Amino acid sequence: MEVQNDAEYKELLFLNRRLLTHTDMVNSFKDNVKALKCCEKLIKIELDCLKRSKTPISDEELNALIWRYVDFADIVKRLRKTNDARVYGKAAADLSELIKKTSADIDDLEERLAFRSEEETDELNVADSAKELASQFGAAAKKMAEKVTDGAKKVGSVVGDQVEKLKKMLAGDENCE
Repeated sequence: MEVQNDAEYKELLFLNRRLLTHTDMVNSFKDNVKALKCCEKLIKIELDCLKRSKTPISDEELNALIWRYVDFADIVKRLRKTNDARVYGKAAADLSELIKKTSADIDDLEERLAFRSEEETDELNVADSAKELASQFGAAAKKMAEKVTDGAKKVGSVVGDQVEKLKKMLAGDENCE
């Protein structure tokens, strides 16, 4: 039975660290609407995977984690869609509370597993991996935003040219090409 508890703790620790990575990523991009939109899609994918997963943790713990992801998705949605400073401030405060709660849960799980000393060397690697993932995700979001902007400019230019041609045709100008 103890082995099963250790497996549950390790899986729960892994899932909480994953949530913490996502919350840190959103926290670093909370002012970038396009990056938040990508983060929102990523959170929905994570939530779907979590709902369909067959993890070795209890249903109670899994449901608590799912509800935390649902709350997280709501926070990201509010950060992305609002123009009201009060709503944005409340969402940012909720995000920092979620980060604190997740960090506290991770610390508690590490103490329960009693392998904190082994993990201290790995924590630096995990933190570096999280920062690298966030920077890669940000770079990808920036490239995607640039491509969308370039495409919109091209479409706008073509549409503008066509509108000018139509105006000339309607005005009766024979040189409408």
